[in-house]
Amino acid sequence: MKENKLTVLIPIIYAEKMHETKPGSYMSHCLGHEGEGSLLSALIKADLATSLTSYSDNLLNSFSYLMIQMQLTDFGLENYLQVVEKTFTYLKMMKENGPSQYAFDEAAKTGELNWTFIDKMKVFRYVTSLTEKMTLFSDDNMHKVLSSSFLYERFDKPLIQSILDSIDLSKVNLFLYSQNHTADTVLD
Repeated sequence: MKENKLTVLIPIIYAEKMHETKPGSYMSHCLGHEGEGSLLSALIKADLATSLTSYSDNLLNSFSYLMIQMQLTDFGLENYLQVVEKTFTYLKMMKENGPSQYAFDEAAKTGELNWTFIDKMKVFRYVTSLTEKMTLFSDDNMHKVLSSSFLYERFDKPLIQSILDSIDLSKVNLFLYSQNHTADTVLD
């Protein structure tokens, strides 16, 4: 099975300690939206991609990022720079339009449903993730460790906007995966 994938890694301000507002998860939710007006709908309409997933993560207690992974069509592979352009345009639109209470509420509801119907995880992975998260909470808030990956507590529009505004598209990493693509490309 041949796969043509484009992964876009976007460094953002360290957000792991912002577990009450989840700015990275909010932005990932908006980027991964599949409805009308979404990045995915624009890519499908242009026959550039067939699917898109997005998530945020944190590394080394100092670095956060957004990851967008797109399954490209053959046409999308040939024209992957158009995919990059549409992705960057969508990010710029997110900056200009600013965070939305409606999108936040939608992400919060999705998180609540995921928490309610959580799948059983592998025990070691789960315990390890909890141990890492425990360092982020005071003793008074330790009860939030279990649900902090899922539940959104409050909408902080200025915080989300400041993280959106800090995104520097010149620092984005692109990864193109294909058995068929051989051209070297230098991006400006």
